[in-house]
Amino acid sequence: MSEERPVVVVGGHSRLGQEIMHLLGARGRAIARRSDDRFETVVVPDYHAITAAHFAGAAALVNCTGLVSGSQEALHQANTVLPAFLAALSREAGVRRFVQVSSFSVYGHAEEIGFETPEHAVSDYGRTKLAGDRALEAAASDTFEPVLLRIPMLFDTSPNGKLAKLLRMVVRTRMAPAPKREVVRAMLSYQSAAAAILSLVDSDRHGVVLAADPTPFTYDLVAERAEEVLGRRIRRVPVPALAGHVLEWLRPELYASLLKSSRLPNAANFVRETPPEAALPAVITRLIEKMASGSA
Repeated sequence: MSEERPVVVVGGHSRLGQEIMHLLGARGRAIARRSDDRFETVVVPDYHAITAAHFAGAAALVNCTGLVSGSQEALHQANTVLPAFLAALSREAGVRRFVQVSSFSVYGHAEEIGFETPEHAVSDYGRTKLAGDRALEAAASDTFEPVLLRIPMLFDTSPNGKLAKLLRMVVRTRMAPAPKREVVRAMLSYQSAAAAILSLVDSDRHGVVLAADPTPFTYDLVAERAEEVLGRRIRRVPVPALAGHVLEWLRPELYASLLKSSRLPNAANFVRETPPEAALPAVITRLIEKMASGSA
């Protein structure tokens, strides 16, 4: 694939889209609903206003659009209808490579993710993402190669992200949760996800691709890194089974993200290594160091 041809990133000003645009440099062409002087951007009032002409001459298209929450109809339009619409425009424009950012949510609450894991979405978000994936699979041909990049929760490496909030609690209290059953969760940084997407843009892979940080998240990992940085013991606090059951009943999605495992075996993982500064253990250590020094 010629590096001179642009890569179009729809949703190029989203958190993930910005990371992709930074890595693409001069190759990147964003399509977004607002302008940004940092990137070459085509501004559209609505993503359904995009035409095939916007993709003219592109080597590949990356779709970073989507909704995680909202009404069922809004999720359907963003996660199912729009990807199919963009795929039709890509085929019309002669763009062969189409990378769709999908989600582990299509597997529901499966504790181990792999190519043999049944697709069993349990939320409106997961169901609409799965429907979008299937529409793209149905559109595949000898001249159109959609890549369905299924990824877990993306974490921010900044001091304001969700991961940082958990680490801040551990640093302040010198305590870390210790669920009765070990929680092992696949995660991926925005930077690592962007790097994986660029690899896929320039590869021959198509169909379903699974990606996560090679090192999964565990509460023991958090406690061990905190002990190394702080030089003090971190107390492991058992999570009562009753508390877990109540949380599962009241907030099933929150329960799943905090207390259920979601593993991606290395054999199925597209990511063999991450950018060193974006690897999960390094990010945890760096954030704890900043918190300990008072700079975060």
